[in-house]
Amino acid sequence: MMAQNLYVIDGYNLLYRLPDLKPSNNDEMEDRRLKLIRKLIGFSAGKQLQFQLVFDAPPHRRARENHPGVRVDYASPSADDFIRHI
Repeated sequence: MMAQNLYVIDGYNLLYRLPDLKPSNNDEMEDRRLKLIRKLIGFSAGKQLQFQLVFDAPPHRRARENHPGVRVDYASPSADDFIRHI
């Protein structure tokens, strides 16, 4: 079995860099996060890629979600600290 390439990404940094996911008046943050997750699921399909998205989260939101090709972590106090300790 071929090893997968893991890409660890600060989710909010990527959200604000992709033109189709930048905020608009009608977009809720949760909708934008879900669009990003779906985009990465589609991008990783059929490839040896695995993404780990890390979002800043308030202390009560610590959680992990697993999707095909994408793991999502909600980290507190910050995504930066979480990523540094991976």
